[in-house]
Amino acid sequence: MRGNHHRSDPFDPFGLFGGDDGMSTTEYAIGTLAAAAFAAVLYVIVTGDGIVDALTGLVRDALDFKR
Repeated sequence: MRGNHHRSDPFDPFGLFGGDDGMSTTEYAIGTLAAAAFAAVLYVIVTGDGIVDALTGLVRDALDFKR
């Protein structure tokens, strides 16, 4: 609603640019996409042969503990 602000906006004192309706939805969408992309990168890294071999070796060393 133009010019019907409950609080003044220092960057839009006359209400010319409208409200920020839908802004949080966009922010959530971008955050969700970023989280999914980060998860995909982590999945590729963790399922790589080097990491799997290192984790397997670590578990074997832990299970073959000798006193």
